[in-house]
Amino acid sequence: MPYLTSENGDVTLSQIGIRIRNADMHCTVDEVDKLSVQLRDGSEYVILDENADIDRTLYTYGFNSTEDTDRIDTEIAVLARAFDLDNVQSVTINGEVYSLS
Repeated sequence: MPYLTSENGDVTLSQIGIRIRNADMHCTVDEVDKLSVQLRDGSEYVILDENADIDRTLYTYGFNSTEDTDRIDTEIAVLARAFDLDNVQSVTINGEVYSLS
């Protein structure tokens, strides 16, 4: 399945899902409060916004990327909407923009 990834590899977006890794978070599932996709036409699709009570995921799973930590630093979410990856520019997580290629 095709996918886009951030330069540092912390964000991977496929047509139907997203993987987020953040070693600074204790639990990504609990600490990601806002998640959106920016499209090349300038529009934004909000996937998650805790303050606005928006959750456009079908399933979210968190786990630790290494066995030597108790942190849940990786999250995988199945999205409620598929994306044409050719139209995706970036993903924003809690205000931090991740350019994708």
